[in-house]
Amino acid sequence: MKIYYPTVPFYHLDISMDIFPPSIPEGFDTVICVNVLEHVEKDEQALINMRELLKPSGRLLLFVPRLEGLYGSVDKEVGHFRRYNKGNLRKKIERVELEIEKLRYYNLLGISGWFINGKIFHRRSFPVLQTILFDRIVPMLSRTEKYWAPQWGMSLFVVARKREN
Repeated sequence: MKIYYPTVPFYHLDISMDIFPPSIPEGFDTVICVNVLEHVEKDEQALINMRELLKPSGRLLLFVPRLEGLYGSVDKEVGHFRRYNKGNLRKKIERVELEIEKLRYYNLLGISGWFINGKIFHRRSFPVLQTILFDRIVPMLSRTEKYWAPQWGMSLFVVARKREN
């Protein structure tokens, strides 16, 4: 099903390019990047490019996989170059001159499944029944994590703001 929005402009841009096309003239209030940055070899260049798309005080919403020690067969199969931790992600975001407003963990439950499948059994995908079970639990877990921020998790969520000129 194709959804048509005649008054909303859509842009297809490759955020990983070394030489980025000119910014969108008016810039964006928000750029959302969910489970993408880990697939980009030059992630800092991608962060710079996303920053350039933002208006002054615009925000980047970023969701990335965490726990470098979990990097394994599943990550390789899906094309991940890396996983992040709070420290290295914070440094990269600050190096590209974005200010972090929020940085928190998500998906505490996912750690066990990723570890068992990717590090112990070296699987390249998840068993179907495991995926179905996880998909049923995630909505409940997401509602819980919305009100109770876990102190540990498989993913990181960041809100970063572009500085005013």
